[in-house]
Amino acid sequence: MSSALTAVKYESTVARLRGRRIQRVIYYPLMGGEDACEVEDWDFGPWHQPTMGVELFTDDGARFSAVWGSSFEHYGLELFLVPMIAHLVGIGEPGGSAQVDVTDHLRWSSLIGRKLTHADIA
Repeated sequence: MSSALTAVKYESTVARLRGRRIQRVIYYPLMGGEDACEVEDWDFGPWHQPTMGVELFTDDGARFSAVWGSSFEHYGLELFLVPMIAHLVGIGEPGGSAQVDVTDHLRWSSLIGRKLTHADIA
């Protein structure tokens, strides 16, 4: 669960993405199946479903976690300047979340290493 955010803190965290370069992207989909170790589908072609969130690693060592929370509305996307482990328990454990490196995926590869010149809250 994410902690409650204020609008000022959220805007500040998003602003801190600007000028950085993304070096790695990890999705956190759920695991299911008979043994609870099968990674659930997340790639649906034109859209992705990283059920529990996304972690962005930047060139200066920062880690941003985008997770679902309810600070502003039910199931709103919230961004934090902390590793994903601060929000999820059971990563890699049966029935928990898997870590899927999507850095080289077509949808992300064109952004890797490029300076983020704009980041906004929609």
